[in-house]
Amino acid sequence: MVTWMLRKEGEIMTDASSMRADATGTAAATATATMAAHAMGLTKVYGAGNTRVTALDNVDVGFEAGRLTAIMGPSGSGKSTLLHCMAGLDAVTSGEGTRRARGWEPYLVPYAAFLVIVSVGASLPEHYAAFVLALQVAVPGLLFVAYAARGCFPELRGMRLSPGGLLADVALGLGVAALWVIPYALGVLGHPPPETGFDPDALGPGWTVDLVPEPTFAGGDGSLEIPAAVLSAIAGAEIYFGWGISRELFLAADRLRWVHSAAAGARATLFPEMRESDVLLTNSAGIYAEPLAEWAVAAVLHFARGLDLAAGGKRDGRWPYDEMAAFGHPLREVAGSTLGIVGFGGIGRAIGRRARALGMRVLAVRSRPGDSVPEGADEVVGSDGLSDVLARSHYVVLSLPETSSTTGLIGVAELGRMRPDGVLLNLSRGGIVDEEALVEALRAGGIRGAALDVFREEPLRADSPLWTLDNVLITPHAGAISPRFWERETGLMVRNIGHYLAGSRMENVVDKTRGY
Repeated sequence: MVTWMLRKEGEIMTDASSMRADATGTAAATATATMAAHAMGLTKVYGAGNTRVTALDNVDVGFEAGRLTAIMGPSGSGKSTLLHCMAGLDAVTSGEGTRRARGWEPYLVPYAAFLVIVSVGASLPEHYAAFVLALQVAVPGLLFVAYAARGCFPELRGMRLSPGGLLADVALGLGVAALWVIPYALGVLGHPPPETGFDPDALGPGWTVDLVPEPTFAGGDGSLEIPAAVLSAIAGAEIYFGWGISRELFLAADRLRWVHSAAAGARATLFPEMRESDVLLTNSAGIYAEPLAEWAVAAVLHFARGLDLAAGGKRDGRWPYDEMAAFGHPLREVAGSTLGIVGFGGIGRAIGRRARALGMRVLAVRSRPGDSVPEGADEVVGSDGLSDVLARSHYVVLSLPETSSTTGLIGVAELGRMRPDGVLLNLSRGGIVDEEALVEALRAGGIRGAALDVFREEPLRADSPLWTLDNVLITPHAGAISPRFWERETGLMVRNIGHYLAGSRMENVVDKTRGY
């Protein structure tokens, strides 16, 4: 019988599946029989005061005589500290421990091997379950090797084997191998997925999928350059997945029925032929919501806590205390501040949820406000309420698409409506803001600052005055970058393939008339 034990936030949980989601706990798979070593309430604390670190927190664990124990957990979860405390190399802070002479020490070498293997597995969370199962398959072999080598190494000479337990391990290992690990390995080795994680067989029989490994530009609405291989592959295609689609590429596809863009914006894709066609257009707007919402929170905190002033002091080699602490200083707490969000789609809602969690009041502006207040907002108004939201907000986030009606939306008049301690955040498209008017407002102290991830012309010109302003935070259209992009994008693609084949309603369909 094997018991999984996981400590998390002071609670013992016996669900093995919980281990995969845990980021800090240490799990141990142990047999419940005669214990060669047993720890009860084991706690180990290093340092004191601000440097105090709790490496083990009230751990209960047992090591059975004659059986191998795998201690598993991510880096820093206390695996090595536990071994040191059990071996007497480190003094424990509190708790009790018992061990027989040479009752568990011979297993230190197998422990070390397992710690290395599990650390590799823990760094690959998507395949963590497979690594755990692979460990179970490896137990009998590793145990045989250790037992055979016991005469060569003094630290292994006290090792004993339980024939019944070893046979059980072998049977379980072979069963797991037959049912999971071997098919998993053959599937990975025999049919490797492409780098995107998309399975070419997802469309089913009768479809041919051309994966064109050509570099593309992933910024804005996509690249206008067309590799010859892409131009050749799209001829006769029914579905096209790419980073937007150019007019030339669109006209080369005489059977096209659906275009999916990995970009959030669609303006560059909505050329006249696309608008007038019956080709379905979907985008990836919601894919970027989480990282962009975090960018917005980071930008708010940057100005709220005066990090722009601190960065200026560091650059000049001066101590900016007076700027940050004197009467009338610009620092504030975000809790109790007001955040205006212009454009309250998936990105706007993600920002609103985080802002409210920080104690901010959220005012949302959307073209169709509806009759109810959506999640993530305290108030919602239509486009005619923009002026009022600008005047009331300490921070204004632009998270709306650029269309014919939103280009130049924030100009001299709108910036003049903002509070003098207000901050403008733009993470949508550079053309929504009149950059010349923004520079003048920033220079004149009309607003506190601006955080900009997008610009009218990208890359931002080297002679742009925005580079010279200390109250401007500039990021190179990188707010949406995330290691989880392909996970989310592939999920959207696969779901929409299912909807397309079933003839059901698809996600992220672009309204060609409205432009988003």
